[in-house]
Amino acid sequence: MKYKDEYSRISNNIINENNKVNNNKPKNNKPRNSKSKNNKINYNKINKRTLGEEYEKTAGEYIKGLGYEIIEYNYRCHYGEIDIIAMDKCDLVFIEVKFRHSGKFGTPFEAVNRQKQNTIMKTATYYMLENDIPENTYIRFDIVGIEDDNIVLIKNAFGGI
Repeated sequence: MKYKDEYSRISNNIINENNKVNNNKPKNNKPRNSKSKNNKINYNKINKRTLGEEYEKTAGEYIKGLGYEIIEYNYRCHYGEIDIIAMDKCDLVFIEVKFRHSGKFGTPFEAVNRQKQNTIMKTATYYMLENDIPENTYIRFDIVGIEDDNIVLIKNAFGGI
């Protein structure tokens, strides 16, 4: 009997879709947002790219406060992406921003593994060639790690080109 009921329900939905009638509308038509009742962000319901851009802007504001001058956000080429490109005094700095809302998957800094570092370095090399930046320019690779409300900057986090 249960099988027939399920079959009837599915066939009724198909008929309703074909007739452009939908009797299965949600009863609560309030727009959903990404925060639950206790105002914590539900990270499963947020577009990860949008969330990433939000934290990159947060990191950008943080490093501006430290005296960096932002040149570009989200530089992309066929090698990869660099979250922030900035100047810190005379140094051209390529910055990777990583966010973690819990320690379940490790720290933000652990996420920048050797493979990610190589991708960033190749992308930085391409950026320098594309923008005619002299080879003798001092460059640095920094990481901004964000864990909830805590922001940490590691200058010269990994090797150079």
